[in-house]
Amino acid sequence: MTMRFHQRRFFAYLSGAPNLHTLSFVSSQSYTLVTTDRCVSLLSYGDAGYSLYKMEVDALRTGKADVVASAVIERPATHQSRIAVAYAVGDALFLQILAPHHEPLGKEDGAEASGCGKFELEAAPTCMFSVRAVGSNGGVFYGVMVCCTDSMMAFGYIESRKDISTTDSTAVCARLDNDQFAAFFPELATFTHTILAVNIFTSPEKDQGWIAFGCADGLVCVLHGSMQQGCLGGPFKMKDLQLNGPVTSVALFPKQKKTTKESTSIWCCNLLVTCAIGQAVVYEDLYSTSNEDQTSEVLVDSDTFDSIFAGITADIDLDGEVELLLGTDSQVMLAYKEGAGDDSSHAEDATTNSHVDESSSASPTSLDSSHNIWNELETISVAGEEVHPSATESSLARRRKWQRLARSQWDLETFGAIYSLLWRDINHDGVPELLIASSTGIYVYEADPVFVIDKLEHVLAALHTSSTTAQ
Repeated sequence: MTMRFHQRRFFAYLSGAPNLHTLSFVSSQSYTLVTTDRCVSLLSYGDAGYSLYKMEVDALRTGKADVVASAVIERPATHQSRIAVAYAVGDALFLQILAPHHEPLGKEDGAEASGCGKFELEAAPTCMFSVRAVGSNGGVFYGVMVCCTDSMMAFGYIESRKDISTTDSTAVCARLDNDQFAAFFPELATFTHTILAVNIFTSPEKDQGWIAFGCADGLVCVLHGSMQQGCLGGPFKMKDLQLNGPVTSVALFPKQKKTTKESTSIWCCNLLVTCAIGQAVVYEDLYSTSNEDQTSEVLVDSDTFDSIFAGITADIDLDGEVELLLGTDSQVMLAYKEGAGDDSSHAEDATTNSHVDESSSASPTSLDSSHNIWNELETISVAGEEVHPSATESSLARRRKWQRLARSQWDLETFGAIYSLLWRDINHDGVPELLIASSTGIYVYEADPVFVIDKLEHVLAALHTSSTTAQ
C-alpha cells in the first residue's frame, strides 16, 4: 500500500530564514520550538488546530538582533521549563533565559515571555541542546549545552533532591564554572571539536542511552552510557567515526538483537549521518566486538545532491520498523526502507556497494551512483535534459540493505530546500506527524486516515488470529 500523507497546515515564517536546527523537539512539553535567524516561535496544537506563535522577546523587537540558536531547559515536572535564546546585537553575543507564558497561546498576538536571566557569550554557538546530568552529591543539573567553535558551556539550574520534589525551588539559572562542568560532564570537559549536530536516544526500559555528536571536521562521536535518576551518565563507551565533510545531522536508531541465550536480547547501536557535501551513511552495530558485524552503507542516490541538510528516522509505514528520511538542498526528500528490495515494485536496485577502512574509521565512499533518484519509469531533469538509467546500471544485481522507496510509494512533496525534519505526535492522536522546515516555510503532514485504519485493522486481525490459535 502506498504511504500517503496529507498537508494539514503550512506556516510562512513569521520572521527570518530557517537553519539546520529550525525544528527542535521538546520531550516534556506540548509544543515544538521553531527557530529562524530573526525569531523563536512555538508550534502547538489546540482547539483551533495547529498554531504558530512568535515569542515576544524584548531584545528581538527592534529587528537589530540576529537569533543564533535556541533550546529548551527541561526542568522537573514540578517546575516550569525555560527557553534559552542565543542572539547577536552587532558584535555582542547574549544568551537570554525565558519563561514562556502558555496562556496567551490561544490569542493571535503571540506568546509572551518573561526574562529569567541574561548572560554574555564569548563566542557564537554552533549548536544548542537540552541536557540533564547527576552530580556526585545527588543534585541534578537541568540546562542547555551551548556548543561553540572549540569549547562547550552549560547554563541552567542545579536542583537538589528536595527541590525536584517540590514547587518551591530556590535554584537560580547560572553558568556552570569549569569545576562544575567537569563534575557533571567529565567526558565533554576536554572535547574541542566544533559540534554541529546532536541526537540522544534512550532505551524504552529507561536503563541506558546513547548520544551522538556530529562535528564540522567530519568527526562523529557516539557515547553509550547508563541512566541514573532519569539522566544519561557515564562511564561512557565511546566510538569515533570520520566522514569527509561537515556533519549536518545525526540520528540514532538502536535495535534489539536476540542473543544465543534463550529469550534474551541486547541493544545494537545504529546511526544515520548526513553530510554537507551530499552524502548519507548508515552505520550498524557500532559497538560490536566483531568487525564482521560492524557495517556501513552509503545510501543510494544520497550523493546525487550537493548537500544533505537533514536526516531522521521515522516509522512512516507504521509497521514497527523505522525508515530513514533525508532532506536535500534541491527540494527533494528521500525515503529509505530496510529490506525493501525484497519486492521490486517497492524499491530500486542498488548500483554500488560502499567501502570503509575499518582500521582508520575512514569515510565510506560510493563507487558510483544511479544519477537518477527515481525508478526506471521515472526521469529527473538535469540541466534541462531528461536522463534515463542505462542498461548497465539497471542490470547490476547487487542489492543494498537499505533501499530507496520509489516515488509511487512515497507521495510527499515540498517546495524549497529542506533544512530540518521532525517526526512527532503534536496533535495527540497517537500517530506522529511529519514536520518539514523548508526555505519557504513549515509544512505539517498527517498520515492518511485510510492508511492508518487499514494498518490498525491488520494488527487487530493478526491479534485475533493469534489468540484463536492459542486457544
